[in-house]
Amino acid sequence: MAQFQSYDTSVEVLGDTILAMIHAVPVGWEIRLDFFRMNGIDPREGQWYPQQPCLNAMRAILEQIGEYNLFLVGKGLVHAHEGKSCKGLRQAINALKTFYHQVHRGGETGTYTLEIFDEKQRAAMVVSTTPYPDAFERGILAALVRKYGPEDALEQVLIDRSKPCKREGADSTTFILYW
Repeated sequence: MAQFQSYDTSVEVLGDTILAMIHAVPVGWEIRLDFFRMNGIDPREGQWYPQQPCLNAMRAILEQIGEYNLFLVGKGLVHAHEGKSCKGLRQAINALKTFYHQVHRGGETGTYTLEIFDEKQRAAMVVSTTPYPDAFERGILAALVRKYGPEDALEQVLIDRSKPCKREGADSTTFILYW
């Protein structure tokens, strides 16, 4: 499914996650909150909200503020999450799938799949089939590398341009991670 298009109208997102996205970067949180409110979401902890209006708000953020803001929000979301600590990058990337499914409910949501993990080459390939924008997911993956990779990791997350991506209407985006 292309980015910004929910797979299923019954899918919902946990309000705690929406609030974490809004507040992930201190600068501009009021503007991000306004975009969610303009799309009918006034998020509260413990409440569930339809995914499509959430995606519409993220599209507005991309169009009005820019791709880099969504990248930073993705990074900030990882740093704001105080879940179980992972033992290394491979475990953290695999845990992303579990976390994603814990904060979404009600139907097909897409997922994250770790296709390749090469510790020696310091590289991995992750395929996303979620409807979230590529810039946001690049931020999430970059933050995982920074937080759970080796101490000397210099994170780089690229979109594999040899494969279709959601930005261009494909059902998935393939990310290449280097550290």
